[in-house]
Parts: sequence; C-alpha cells; structure tokens
Amino acid sequence: MYTAQTTKERIKKMCKTSIEQMLADCSLGPNAVRQINDNKGMASFSLAKIADYLECSVDYLLGRTDNPTSHITQAGSTVNNAPISGNFNSIGNSGSINVSTNEHTLDENEKALLEYYNALSPVDRAQLLLDIAKMSKKDKDT
Repeated sequence: MYTAQTTKERIKKMCKTSIEQMLADCSLGPNAVRQINDNKGMASFSLAKIADYLECSVDYLLGRTDNPTSHITQAGSTVNNAPISGNFNSIGNSGSINVSTNEHTLDENEKALLEYYNALSPVDRAQLLLDIAKMSKKDKDT
C-alpha cells in the first residue's frame, strides 16, 4: 500500500533544489507536495513530471522500489530484468516494455524503437501509446 508520507519524504530526499523551485520548474502549484494525502494522492501527470525532474522512477516515489533509478535501462542489457532479446508482449505498470525470453532477437529497428521509447519521460510514453492506439483504431476502421 502506498502512503502519502513515503511519497513526500522521497520527493524531499531526491530534490536538489528547494521544493518550491522544483514545483515551479515542473509548472506545478506551490502546494502540490504539501497537499498529497492518503485519500486523494497526486495526479499521475504531476507525479510523472516530478519523477522526470528528479531523474527517478515514479515507482521509487511511490515506495514500490527502493532503487531510484530502477526505470533506467540501456540498449543491449535488460528491460524489467529480462534479456533484451524477445518479443514485445506488454507494457508494464511503470511504462517500460516487457519482453518475453525466447529465441527471437530484436532486429535493428526494434532495438532503435526500444531505445527511443525508454528515453521518453512517462508523460511522453503515455502520449505515444495513445497516439499508436488512435492510429491502430483508424487502420482497423478503414
């Protein structure tokens, strides 16, 4: 279970400037962090902006992992602790791509797409997935 206190503490711990400056840089209201509570929480886009600014994962801020950089992967290594070779089969809760481990290896285009995707912010990842879904629906309708 997530607690507002964990999220607040981790934001404060990771912030290298003042909280007020971070919020201004993220185009968020001055009380955004103070207003986090266990009943209401924080808007996902606000939390994603803060995580991007702090260069840590949303999962870390929420207390789902103790590794602030658990979202960072490098091409040729792993994605969600799975070998980079495999088929794209789902998008994980953190927005990173899960791959299945089988004999199929990624071609150069798939590797390039994976690199670009992993370099995007969580907000940009969400927008990209929405755009792809719209294009897919449009193709099916025609």
